[in-house]
Amino acid sequence: MAQLGVENNIDWSLIDMDSALLELNFDLHFWMEYTPLVFANKHNLTHQQSKDKIYPILRAQEEKLHWYCLDY
Repeated sequence: MAQLGVENNIDWSLIDMDSALLELNFDLHFWMEYTPLVFANKHNLTHQQSKDKIYPILRAQEEKLHWYCLDY
């Protein structure tokens, strides 16, 4: 049932533990592109060198509590 001309074609959505709506593309961009870029700038590396250095660290924490913790 559509309301006010808005189509309801969403099959499912993800809600974070603090009730924030999650968007996977944003998460992936933040962790896999933006974070390495900031790291590269801070440590005078290319973006690719930074990815090569921190991707193994990030991958080791996927699906663990640290993966979701900005402090980590």
